[in-house]
Amino acid sequence: MHSVVGKITRATKGTRRHAEEIISALHYFQAAIMHLKRSSLNIYLEKFISTELGYFMGKTDSTIRLMHETNQHHVLSSRFFPQAIIKYFDVLYIGHVRISTVQYADKKKADDSNIIFRLNELPTFGRVCSIFSVKDEQPVLLVDYFEKSQPLQCNLSINADRFQYNHIICVDTTTKKTCLIETSDFIEKCVYFQPSDNVGHFYRFPTLRHST
Repeated sequence: MHSVVGKITRATKGTRRHAEEIISALHYFQAAIMHLKRSSLNIYLEKFISTELGYFMGKTDSTIRLMHETNQHHVLSSRFFPQAIIKYFDVLYIGHVRISTVQYADKKKADDSNIIFRLNELPTFGRVCSIFSVKDEQPVLLVDYFEKSQPLQCNLSINADRFQYNHIICVDTTTKKTCLIETSDFIEKCVYFQPSDNVGHFYRFPTLRHST
């Protein structure tokens, strides 16, 4: 991350309009990464772009690490694994991605408990309520999700069709359910905002695939 920030900083040469220069540099980075995904790209150009950006396709760190063992247990874990030896944790790392429980994140400035995961092969938004390991095997997560949810919709203009944005999800918090997932079901982190007791909003981070 620091290397990318350094490259963007060095790409800013002017004494004015720094924001426009940074946005322009980001667009160049995005275009370069998109070109790396093309099979027709010249191999020497691919090597040059990869070296300059420090971005290498297919090389992701999926190392699993558990941290901050806790005595706070979840009643559902005992139901799923009766009479099993269960260890509970507040923090899980999947590669460099940090995930924490809702209870642990509530005491911190940054909330790492909100995730997008696969449920019945569909991307689903939820909040991690428990992280635990059974008999020292691979960790599993209990995740709260909401049965009633829908993408943000709004009118672009009067009498126009409604616009639907699938990366902002509005949920009815009274329809909360809990499911058990493995670390392989994790997709990415997201942001959660709850303006009232009955309404919540999940926001997906913009990426090259979603928007710029």
